[in-house]
Amino acid sequence: MNRLSILAESIALMAGKAASWKWILPMVLALVILGAMVAVFQTLRRWRVNRSAVWALLLFLGAWLFSMGLAALQAVLQVPAIFEVVRRWLQLILTLASTVLAVTGLMKSARSPGKYAYGRAQGIWALVLSGIMNTALLGVLIGTGPKGREKWIAALLGRKALSEAVPVLTGTAEITEFNFRFGQPAGPWIPTPLEKNPVAQFEYCQPAIGAFVAVIAERSDGLMTRQEMRGLLESYQKSRGISLTPVSEEDRKVEETTFLRVVTKVEGMAGTALTVYHETWLAGTTDCSYQLSFWGPWEHREILAASAKAWMDSFSLIWPAPDVVRKEER
Repeated sequence: MNRLSILAESIALMAGKAASWKWILPMVLALVILGAMVAVFQTLRRWRVNRSAVWALLLFLGAWLFSMGLAALQAVLQVPAIFEVVRRWLQLILTLASTVLAVTGLMKSARSPGKYAYGRAQGIWALVLSGIMNTALLGVLIGTGPKGREKWIAALLGRKALSEAVPVLTGTAEITEFNFRFGQPAGPWIPTPLEKNPVAQFEYCQPAIGAFVAVIAERSDGLMTRQEMRGLLESYQKSRGISLTPVSEEDRKVEETTFLRVVTKVEGMAGTALTVYHETWLAGTTDCSYQLSFWGPWEHREILAASAKAWMDSFSLIWPAPDVVRKEER
């Protein structure tokens, strides 16, 4: 039962993003945008400048400067999720403000020919660029249907849409050695190498949110009940000095097998500041014991809970095997 060691290792990988080449492109773009902003800002020092039109372009470029800078930072550091939410809102608000200022500035130039010597070109650029962004946004909201709108709104709120992150199960694998069937995803979850966890029959991850699922089955021949498995798991957790906050614990029937579903909030794993949602399902039958674990960042707990439900709905035994129940548990 080394599920917690898998959890610790996976979280360490999530928290320890190393610096890589991925920061280079956004950093280069950020520097290009910064140079453009400096050049545009110089226009404000001239006489007879249409300030509304110039500021329209500066607002648009400022939103993209922040966006590219944050993308470069995310490539080398563990940036709090709130920064991503701020980035999306900032881009939305500044793009709309840029459009309004561009229209206002160009209307001023049209009403007073010859009054402004500078600013008209900047206003046109701001209107074109913000218009492209606004059109793209409108296309997402109107043209992609309910799922597309759900994804966009979820992204704006700093979350993944359920329809985007919950596994799409298109097949079923049978493990006759341990008497069970389990759903296989077409996406967006992908298999991970089992070398790091040789006792697992399946292990998948969802890279977009840093979430994992592991399925461990063992021949127990009726030696372990789900409550006894829970006790062993709790003892292991305490021995590792892990801070756990119980969230819920209940029996759930999956076809003819009764699972103990345990949800906990995990903190202090692998020396990181990450708070982790962890959901494990435990069952003991006269043939085998089963442990199915789902974990990932706490802010994505709704996705993890929905993913766990989708996968557990796909679980079934190949041949009947009664639950192991001690007399004192009846």
